[in-house]
Amino acid sequence: MRHIHSCNFLNYVNLISVKLTTVQCQDCLGKTCYPPSGELLLGRGDQLTATSTCGLNGPQRYCRVSDLDSEKKCFTCDSRPGRNETESHLVSNIVATSDTNRTWWQSENAVERVTLTLDFEAEFQITHLIMTFLTFRPAAMIVSRSKDGGKNWRPYQYFAENCATAFPNIRESINQRTFFSDVICTRRYSQPKPASGGQVVFIAMPPGTTNDYGRSDPRVLDWITVTNIRFEFSKLQTLGEAIGPRYPDNNEKYYYAISSLVVYGSCLCYGHASSCIPMPNTPPAKLNIRDMIHGKCSCQHFTSGTQCNVCLPEYNDQPWIAGYQENKGCSGCKCNNHTSTCSFSSTVYERTNNASGSFCTNCQDNTRGDQCNQCQPNYFQQANKSLDSPDVCARCDCDARGTTNEPCNRLTGTCQCKSNVMGNRCDSCKSSYYGLNDTNPLGCLPCNCYNDGTVDNTVCDVNSGQCSCELNVDGRRCERCKDTYWGLTSPSVQCRPCLCHPTGSYSLSCNDSTGLCPCRKNLVSPRCNQVTANHYYSLMDSIRFEAEEQNASTVQTINHFYDYPYKLYSGTGYRIIQTNGIVRIVISVSYTFMYSLLVRFEPTPGLNNFTITVDIKRPPSGVPINCDIPSSPLKFQNTSVDGAYITIPICFGRDKNYITEIQYINNERVDVPLKLDSIVLWPSLTSLASVELSTTLVKTLASAEAEYCSELLYKPYNVSDLSETCKEVMFTVSNILNDGGLVCDCNPTGTISGTACDKVGGQCRCKKNIFGRRCDKCLPGAYGFGLPDGCRECKCDRQGSTNFESCDANTGQCNCKRNIVGLNCARCQYFYYGFPNCQRCECYGHSASCDQRNGTCLNCLHNTAGPTCNQCRTGFVGTATTGTPNDCVRCECPGGSSGNQFSSTCYYRSTQSRTTIVCENCTTGYTGNNCELCAPGYYGNPTSVGGRCLPCQCNNNINVNEPGSCHNQTGECLKCLYNTGGPSCSQCRPGYYGKALTRTCRPCQCNEYGSVDGNCDPITGQCTCRSNVIGKTCDKCATGFWNITSGKGCQPCSCCRNNSLQANCDAVTGKCSCIKGYSGDKCCDCEDGFWGNPSTTCYACNCNKMGSLSTECDRKTGQCYCIAAAGGFRCDRCADGYQGTFPSCRRCHVCYFDWNKRITD
Repeated sequence: MRHIHSCNFLNYVNLISVKLTTVQCQDCLGKTCYPPSGELLLGRGDQLTATSTCGLNGPQRYCRVSDLDSEKKCFTCDSRPGRNETESHLVSNIVATSDTNRTWWQSENAVERVTLTLDFEAEFQITHLIMTFLTFRPAAMIVSRSKDGGKNWRPYQYFAENCATAFPNIRESINQRTFFSDVICTRRYSQPKPASGGQVVFIAMPPGTTNDYGRSDPRVLDWITVTNIRFEFSKLQTLGEAIGPRYPDNNEKYYYAISSLVVYGSCLCYGHASSCIPMPNTPPAKLNIRDMIHGKCSCQHFTSGTQCNVCLPEYNDQPWIAGYQENKGCSGCKCNNHTSTCSFSSTVYERTNNASGSFCTNCQDNTRGDQCNQCQPNYFQQANKSLDSPDVCARCDCDARGTTNEPCNRLTGTCQCKSNVMGNRCDSCKSSYYGLNDTNPLGCLPCNCYNDGTVDNTVCDVNSGQCSCELNVDGRRCERCKDTYWGLTSPSVQCRPCLCHPTGSYSLSCNDSTGLCPCRKNLVSPRCNQVTANHYYSLMDSIRFEAEEQNASTVQTINHFYDYPYKLYSGTGYRIIQTNGIVRIVISVSYTFMYSLLVRFEPTPGLNNFTITVDIKRPPSGVPINCDIPSSPLKFQNTSVDGAYITIPICFGRDKNYITEIQYINNERVDVPLKLDSIVLWPSLTSLASVELSTTLVKTLASAEAEYCSELLYKPYNVSDLSETCKEVMFTVSNILNDGGLVCDCNPTGTISGTACDKVGGQCRCKKNIFGRRCDKCLPGAYGFGLPDGCRECKCDRQGSTNFESCDANTGQCNCKRNIVGLNCARCQYFYYGFPNCQRCECYGHSASCDQRNGTCLNCLHNTAGPTCNQCRTGFVGTATTGTPNDCVRCECPGGSSGNQFSSTCYYRSTQSRTTIVCENCTTGYTGNNCELCAPGYYGNPTSVGGRCLPCQCNNNINVNEPGSCHNQTGECLKCLYNTGGPSCSQCRPGYYGKALTRTCRPCQCNEYGSVDGNCDPITGQCTCRSNVIGKTCDKCATGFWNITSGKGCQPCSCCRNNSLQANCDAVTGKCSCIKGYSGDKCCDCEDGFWGNPSTTCYACNCNKMGSLSTECDRKTGQCYCIAAAGGFRCDRCADGYQGTFPSCRRCHVCYFDWNKRITD
């Protein structure tokens, strides 16, 4: 087995091709140490994976380029489980073992992108990698590393036959890296040779690059620490041959095959271990693999953890560091022998100026603090004991009730008393304090005796805190008045009685400072003796049951309102009971009590001998205990005319229905009825003592009731007549029964807006003809509750109604006599007249209504007319009094199937052969015996359904009296006047224009050469122009045209555009206006004295006047016509054969001409 000494591992790098030897590490005592390096693939074959392996899906043929000269050149790869091991080439085969029969790993044929990944179970430090290939080495590959379990990858080195092509952005280096962490591309291990046995080597720290760095240097650690290594092959070495689906023979020769892979390194221990041990949960099979480099460090230097990267719990006084340094790194906790464990605290470390970072945990011996250097609460440090002594802290002897959270001085043991506590042990209250208690943060409470209510405000009981109070003063602090007293505000003001109303207040006690009593509902302070706004207290007869409102089927009920003044009765009136009659009244109360029962009735004059019995029926169940009713009926014998009887107190239970039968027996022979008003219940004051009030108050109220108020129970009364004494009696009892004031609850519909109810009795202020406490119903004889101004009187007609005193309460409908109707019964019913003696109207069956005053028939039907529908109406003829719907028939004018009627009158004309209808006074526009024709000036078909004769619509441009001026069927105008025409004479006739409706049509006046014909627009007069002619009368050519007199329209000017001043030309001659230098009718020639191409430019000849024959020149070349002595383009110099200064040119000597001739010849 090959190893590298890890204590000085940087010297191994030159041993790549030499057999490596094993060197044992020295001990770690007092120095940095490292585990030995070894082959990290040992035992990790299952942690090595490949993205491509031959034969996994079935046998695959392959050939070896290196064996092409051998007898056998091609072989089979079958890596499926259970197959021949010599033919299996799984990736685990490249792990070094003692098995001499192991094969190699091989990829699938012609697959270029293949990845091998080695996953470690922990962090390792690698030294170098050696990969031996059985085939060609890859033409391009990358070796990468990961430190986070494969989440992120960083390259170690790139390998390529051509770095610039394979990895264009990576720097190529022929030699080794300049800096140990340089990432480069090298060609050294990617060449075609050798065909087999070639190696790829990566050295993590090449020689000569690590002199300035140690293994604990963070940069070195980052470079050589890995959790995963990845080999990415991206290009096969194919010797220039093509591979792919089209080259199956070539594909069999090219693949990746690795015979061995060596990954050297050791577990990462940061210089604190000399050996590696198995990780927890390491499979048992891997524990016995010889020379396997495990992932956990065997930590020394008081370190722990998988990589020795933390201190042991007992050695956290200094911060952990990588590598050994004397007096630095993990050292024993400084806890004064009171605990053995601590954690390192940077805060403590900084506070001690980096002397100690121990933060001790689980301090013993009653100590605490960062280094167990303080005593626990309730303990103090004894001065005669050293800090590391086990009994250095002694318990404090303090009263827990009076001491603070720091009971005693931690150095002296002196107790620390709370603010209001004194004594050596803090066990007593200070003066003017009381109630020593451990829950009180101040220890004792201040007496706080109220100065205005205390005899001596500085003294109170030390236990209870009770102060000495003045007269009528109460409370621990003498801070309030006794019950039923109030007003303790200063020494000069003594406590005063509350004077709370005995029933208006829930209690006779009041507020200490304001004197306000606790009022019942809807009562006001201070004494609770008044009701609040919009509230009231009930009257003595408020518990009242009206006889007229009860359902009594055996007795006829008659309500009277007009017999006597209303004040004699409560409710809506009374009920009349005949002799031996019985009225049943249901009694129900909301408060169980003893009540006096009163029967109210009106004494009948002359009736002196009668009996009234009251029989109260016991409810079926649920009667309160000790609350029973009389077992037999109560009888009252009339001996006076007071109009009421009162019984002894009777108990009624709350929310029960008591059926009470009242029978009237007349003991005289004369049959005189009784007018029964109501039953009233009044609470018995003598029973109030057991409920709400004191006996003394009850006696006072009972005396007042008997002396002043009992007579009020016998008949209705006015609130204004009540004495103050009676009001007080009613207020007192009402509070008990109703728990205070009652809500007015005035009906907003029946109550005068903005008013409140009377506080005594709660009567609301009602609108007109409305009554009831809440103003919630109309008075008898009135109706219409809900109208803005109150209820209206019924006002039933005395002649037309059966009872003029009453009507329907909602609608006001009175009860009418026969054949009489209306709200007030004041008119005859439909088709009757002559109120109040209504009789039926006579209309011969031609009307359903008539005037109720005189019987005149209204809205006669069947085409009749007249006061009694006894005549045929206009347009009809016949005898209306026959009494049938067909008495009157329509005048046929023309009638028939058309149904048209164009005459209001007609008559029968009889001849020997037949009787016909002749129409009179046909409507304007109609004519004929039956108005069946349209008159002159009208058109239509009056004999068709809906047909009419309408005026001909000829816009007043015909003579309507002239026959045939328009068609009598279609209405088309036939004889238009004033030069008009058209079906309605609404336009000028051809050759004319203007407004036909105003009779202003006049001749068109079109130009004979420029117009198509003599006609024009009938409204505007615009003539129809020939081509390129314009104007209302077509009298001129359009711009750019001429020759209107041709009679064929105007012709184009056709001026040469660039040579003309404008596009227009002379309207008569057609000549264009030329720019200077141009001429011709169309400006298409150069002007005299100019030359050139007129389609482009004409140039001025500019011939010299002295040398030219004229101002003209050649029109094409521009050459001027020169005199004999002149020459040149413009004749402005001496001609050939002449000499001198132009224009003074002289002919040359004759020899010139001879010489010139000879040269020319």
